[in-house]
Amino acid sequence: MGEAGATVYITGRSFYKPDVSTEVSDSLQETQVAVEKTGGKCIPIQVYHSDDEQVRLLFKRIQNEQQGQLHVLVNNVFSGVQAIGDAYGQPFWKSEPSLWDAVNNVGLRSHYITSVFAARMMINRSKGIIFTISSWGSVSYIFNPAYGAGKAATDR
Repeated sequence: MGEAGATVYITGRSFYKPDVSTEVSDSLQETQVAVEKTGGKCIPIQVYHSDDEQVRLLFKRIQNEQQGQLHVLVNNVFSGVQAIGDAYGQPFWKSEPSLWDAVNNVGLRSHYITSVFAARMMINRSKGIIFTISSWGSVSYIFNPAYGAGKAATDR
């Protein structure tokens, strides 16, 4: 998108790369530099996608700054990496129910909320496209009840 000269809004929890190793691989600042190096304009905004109000305000800002123009949304937000790592390999019934929230609230739910606000802008122009990026978990067994039940049956 940068190569096409687009204005790209990026969001994330961290403007600068943390000094310690975390699940955050790149900062907003690093991504901004990469987009602008290819010829685009990049506007980094710190947003906690678990907070619907912050997401709403993001789209209000884009609406105001871009005169209602939003052409593309790429949903690629997730925060359940640590929770998945902690629970990996154990049957779903041994996990705490809070695992569901850690995996699905920022990710699946946030993709939906973000798509709602983007679609409201796009529908006014009768054009736009939304891409939702998933993880390898969408095509493999991670916490699948069938996997866990089958494993339990073979463990007897």
